[in-house]
Amino acid sequence: MTTEVVPGNYMYMAPERLFFSRGFITAKADVYSFGQLLLDIVFGIRDTMFWEELVGRKSFDFVNIVYQEVYLKQRIVDCLDPCIIQAEAYDSARSMATAEHMVKTALWCMQFSADHRPSMQKVVEMLQGTIDIDEPPNPSSSNLYDSASYSSCEPVMKMSFNYRHNLPYPSSDEGQFASLEGKHNK
Repeated sequence: MTTEVVPGNYMYMAPERLFFSRGFITAKADVYSFGQLLLDIVFGIRDTMFWEELVGRKSFDFVNIVYQEVYLKQRIVDCLDPCIIQAEAYDSARSMATAEHMVKTALWCMQFSADHRPSMQKVVEMLQGTIDIDEPPNPSSSNLYDSASYSSCEPVMKMSFNYRHNLPYPSSDEGQFASLEGKHNK
């Protein structure tokens, strides 16, 4: 696909969308976004002050905070969305096991390198419990540029930024929606 506009919240954007200078994203960019969505479900939408207080410093690397300060230190219960704890059907043991399962799946989805992320089919199997989930590595430890996928495969989408404002928005006032061209429709 080709687009002039890449709207969205940077928290949900895969690293290759934010940092890969040629503007290519992979087929697993949505897997990354889904991982962020899973964390939002478990932890609720928290402001940055919550996470800064949790780790005692400012950090913009949310997934690394979740991995090092929450997952490895087994502090998921400290960060659970209060609505989950207050829910009538809350069962601490079962709810914690489900939350840990979702966080582990999310950490696999949010690996920095797209090659290390599972397919969405595998994510579904992880969430259904039909396959075992290995311990996820630190998502930030995988290198974005260590895979052949960024140099040898055809990009799924090429994006361009509005460099005047350093934002992924239209560079003209012609509209807010991207025109998408499927790579198989040429």
